[in-house]
Order: sequence, then C-alpha cells, then structure tokens
Amino acid sequence: PEATNSDDTDIDNEGEDWGDVDNEGEDWSTNKPTNAPFPLPPTTLSPTIDLLGRLEDLKGTYYCAVSWDKIDCENAIPCPSGDAKECPKKSMSCFSGTPCKGD
Repeated sequence: PEATNSDDTDIDNEGEDWGDVDNEGEDWSTNKPTNAPFPLPPTTLSPTIDLLGRLEDLKGTYYCAVSWDKIDCENAIPCPSGDAKECPKKSMSCFSGTPCKGD
C-alpha cells in the first residue's frame, strides 16, 4: 500500500532513490533498540530550608487568644503544641505565627 500524507493524498515513492538502504527481510513489527542516549531522571537538590527547624521556631509563636487581633503578648499564654486545649478558656484558640516570643 502507498503511504499518505497529512492531507490524506497518496504519496508515490516508486522510483525514489534510497541510496544504499537495504530493508529486505527486516521485521518492522517490533521496536528496535537504538544507541541513542537515555534522558537522565531529574535530580532533586536538598532543600535549602530547614523545615523541621523552622517548625520548632514557630512553636515559640503559638499563643492563646480570643482572636488574632486580640493577642496581648505581655499577658499571652503560650500553647506550644498548637492545641487550644492548652488555653485557659474555651473561648480561646491557639494562634501560630504571633508576634509574641517566648523566653
């Protein structure tokens, strides 16, 4: 059968000069290995941020308050676990990243 191009018109290869190519007896039903280089998998660089250290640093900024804008750092109660159960009143939540700093 003749090949077709992208606009479905027949391509006539009869009489084409293919040089010294001899495909007689080739099995085209399976892919053949090549000497082409394989792409290398992407490399992952070590993170430049110490996430565990950063999380430890954040623990010192967890404080109890009724709302973020009501945080009173001078009298704030720390909740280093991040759990509101550490707060003295049920109406309080434990906020992270506050401007308060523990000693």
